[in-house]
Amino acid sequence: MSKSNIEWTEVTWNPTTGCDKITAGCKFCYAEVLTKRLKAMGQPKYQNGFNITLHEAELKRPYGWRKPCMVFVNSMSDLFHKEVPLEFIQRVFETMNETPLITYQVLTKRAERLAELSQFLNWTDNIWMGVSVEDEKVMDRIGYLKLTQAKIKFLSLEPLIGPLPNLNLDGIEWVICGGESGPGRRPIDPQWAREIRDSCFTSNVPFFMKQMDKKIPIPDDLMIREFPQTNNSNNQLNNQKITTMKTTTEIQTKQAILAKLSPFKKEIGQALINGENPESLAIRLAEKRVMPVPTAQAYITMVRKLFDKVETLPAKMETIVTQKNNVVAKNVRTKISDVKDVAVDVEEGEITTIKFEITINLKKSK
Repeated sequence: MSKSNIEWTEVTWNPTTGCDKITAGCKFCYAEVLTKRLKAMGQPKYQNGFNITLHEAELKRPYGWRKPCMVFVNSMSDLFHKEVPLEFIQRVFETMNETPLITYQVLTKRAERLAELSQFLNWTDNIWMGVSVEDEKVMDRIGYLKLTQAKIKFLSLEPLIGPLPNLNLDGIEWVICGGESGPGRRPIDPQWAREIRDSCFTSNVPFFMKQMDKKIPIPDDLMIREFPQTNNSNNQLNNQKITTMKTTTEIQTKQAILAKLSPFKKEIGQALINGENPESLAIRLAEKRVMPVPTAQAYITMVRKLFDKVETLPAKMETIVTQKNNVVAKNVRTKISDVKDVAVDVEEGEITTIKFEITINLKKSK
């Protein structure tokens, strides 16, 4: 088990490694780049490079996991690659079948082979099956996914490199959306993501916005990270919902503070929100404004003190969210709307009032 930085999972498990490129979404494959690095570091598991490799020892690993968690299966490969034998895929599924506390997230671009082999696999409730769709040219993968017996079917619309105006979400339980990251990344248009978000809301499908391109922050109206409500869900998912609400509230509250500041302080505040390092920011501002670096640092400190006083979410609101999630029935899922109507009063450099509204609805699943 390897802890993961992927926002929609917790750990990764790779019973196979290696793959090859088949469509435009594969162009800047992170797994290929990482495999080269791991091979150069002498990692035994990656000495076969990016060639398909089966790892028998990995099939036993999940039996030692004692706590519920979300596991992304084959982050460094594709389980339904033509070079992975059906017999080995069945053994991977057997491991997943026999470890019901673990929620497994399987993702493939080989949707046609997935549909062909689905009847030979045991689809227990803890196995979520998804397909990657990067543009309209590969929309047929969704149809193949719907032919499987998976209880939870999801779409990973990343790297999103084009609009998906005809997205049909019938029979889909979850949608992940995200832009491309890394060198050579192709830009994502926020409007593509908004159209997908709106389709999810109309179809009552949970929507998870993963990223724009790692450097550009997610717009406030897209900062939504929902998960499907299942019998196998655990408290960590609810905690992630609360964390997302907190993050959204903090960003919007800081934006409301900026509206009360002078143009220079507003520039500083926006840079801090965007993640710029305070030391490099001070040097940049000093050069731009022709002022001593210590003076720029003093202004940065003033704005940071304002931001430090922002409470991301009152304890009372967190209690309400937790209580509602604890009483959700099996046929109901929690839907949390955007934080809205954020207002901040700033007097003489001090925050006197923070007001905002959050709506929490319980909606019946299909």
